[in-house]
Amino acid sequence: MSTGRIQKEHHIPGLGCPNCGQMIPVSMQQIIHDKALRCPCCGLVLSIDKNKSDKALKILSKVDVAQKRIEDASKFSK
Repeated sequence: MSTGRIQKEHHIPGLGCPNCGQMIPVSMQQIIHDKALRCPCCGLVLSIDKNKSDKALKILSKVDVAQKRIEDASKFSK
């Protein structure tokens, strides 16, 4: 029986662990700033090669800054 309420799904950004398949929660800030990510389930460490990923990380940084500006603007408009 449905109560008629719509439940919001909470999506946690992340990626699947190539070792165990469990979700590794990760934020844009972690990808931009951290040197590695660790699977909370099996402990696998995924290294981030900053040199090879430089172009993508710069673009991701711009997206992160734009997202923060939008969030700040929406706080002021309320």
